[in-house]
Amino acid sequence: WKRRPLAVLSLPFASRENKAGETCCRELMLGKVSVVVAEAPARLGIGGKLWDAALALVAHVGRTSGNDECVHGKRVLELGSGVGAVGIGARLFGASRVVLTDIEDVVPLLEANIELNHVESVTAVALDWIQ
Repeated sequence: WKRRPLAVLSLPFASRENKAGETCCRELMLGKVSVVVAEAPARLGIGGKLWDAALALVAHVGRTSGNDECVHGKRVLELGSGVGAVGIGARLFGASRVVLTDIEDVVPLLEANIELNHVESVTAVALDWIQ
């Protein structure tokens, strides 16, 4: 990475309805693209936190932006999205449509993060591949 992909903000959510139990947010700065994600680890456990693997993957997607293997113009399905950073980043890097999936309890957090980033053509759906 030419630039550190993560600047951390820890701010309580008080200005909007808090359906997902968000406690803080993080901003990922990737060149000119910024992805803001709320986290709710106390309520959702591992599904409610931003993982280092997501940071690496969204940075990779951003780094390959403009190359043949990039997401530009493609449809993206993210399995086990957690906070949705990778999928939202993919949309901001030019994916035509993104579907974020996770278990039903995590979907409100995904929807909150879609709203935080003001992205269109991104939806969150419940998908439990264990059942």
